[in-house]
Amino acid sequence: MSRIEQLIDDIEAYIEDCKPSAFSSTKVVVNKEELEEMLNELRLQIPEEVNQYKKVINNQDAILNNAKIKADGMVEAANKLQTQMIDEHEIMQKALANSDQVIENANIQAQNIIDRATLDSQTMQRAIMKYSDDMMAVLQRELADMMSVSKQKFESFYSNLENNYNTVTANRSELNASSDISQEQ
Repeated sequence: MSRIEQLIDDIEAYIEDCKPSAFSSTKVVVNKEELEEMLNELRLQIPEEVNQYKKVINNQDAILNNAKIKADGMVEAANKLQTQMIDEHEIMQKALANSDQVIENANIQAQNIIDRATLDSQTMQRAIMKYSDDMMAVLQRELADMMSVSKQKFESFYSNLENNYNTVTANRSELNASSDISQEQ
């Protein structure tokens, strides 16, 4: 489990552990500083994980460079072998054929290594981008859910306050009406 997933789980657990609000069964009291601290840590973790993925991609470049160095070494070795064989006149034709085959094999192997490393790098890059997008989608859904719940709770709270206000206003009106009647008598 990545640190981002852990932080999201921590935020959910924190909200579950918050104590309920006084006048509502669906509202909770949240310590704003704690929640902001958790969200800030989450924001800091996203770039950190993206940087880790970039390091992995950069490592693919090192693999490609290493494959090129090996291929160059194989080609150089084949060229040295060709030069040595040319020096010996009797086996010159055989040496040329062998060295050409070594060079061709080395080039094929080098190209295969480079092709595999390139394909692995592209596959890993796509996987990293998908993973990053998936993590951000989870975070986006969590934030949307939090916003929706908070909006519903606020609207419910406001409705309760409005009802209480209307009840108090009506009661005062009744009291004032009864007080006016008793003063007239």
